[in-house]
Amino acid sequence: MKKLNEKEMEKICFYCNHFFFDKSKKETEYGICLLDEEFDPFIEEILEKADKASCRDLIERKKFKCDREACEKFEPAEIIYIDDNTPIARALEKFLKRKKREISDFEFLLYDEIMAEEKKRKVDDLIEKLESSNEEDRNSAIKKLGKLTHLGNNHAFRALSNYLRKLPPPQNIQETHLKIQILEYLKPHKKSSKILPILIDELYKTPSNNTTRQWLNAIFDFMKRLPKEEIQLPLQRMLNDKRFSNKLKNKMMSVWEYVCKRDE
Repeated sequence: MKKLNEKEMEKICFYCNHFFFDKSKKETEYGICLLDEEFDPFIEEILEKADKASCRDLIERKKFKCDREACEKFEPAEIIYIDDNTPIARALEKFLKRKKREISDFEFLLYDEIMAEEKKRKVDDLIEKLESSNEEDRNSAIKKLGKLTHLGNNHAFRALSNYLRKLPPPQNIQETHLKIQILEYLKPHKKSSKILPILIDELYKTPSNNTTRQWLNAIFDFMKRLPKEEIQLPLQRMLNDKRFSNKLKNKMMSVWEYVCKRDE
């Protein structure tokens, strides 16, 4: 981890320890110098609540852009890292390479780096919670894995897919809603079609009744999103299987007709 030293810093107020950003307005690059004697009576108030400080008029009058050339009282900020492999360090490094620097740009860069980090994050800790006997821990892990899956995290996608595969057929409406929720988490992922075998297996092992109807309908709705060539063979096999009722087969035919019409 490398600390940015004074020689490596541009002599601008952005890098000065005495510069204080005015955060009263979102996405601002303006601030004040805390060495300005006019702020002496208000220093504590400014540091605690600059946006509501009684000297707002003074702040508005005295504030300036952070890229202003620093004065002889320049004191380098103490905590700036440029080569640590963390989202904030990577965002800062990109920010410093820009000729024009706006605080809002840094916020966007940091957000992008955090999202990139989340996308490749390992999920062993969440997988462990999925096996917990504590329902609250399990539900929390499912939601977190769902968010990571939505970001494109492949580890989370596989973890949720495997968890769905292991769940038995729903015995009550809560278990039905849980399966539907997991499917909703999996749907946005670019590899969502990979879970089709799991869902086909669900159709074979899940009895059709009032409790499971929503779950079965959710599976059929998911199949409508897939390419015709991916669902053709599974549908043909199920339509020829005597284990399925005519009512379910009618739904399968509706899926096939919908997909064929969609792809015309």
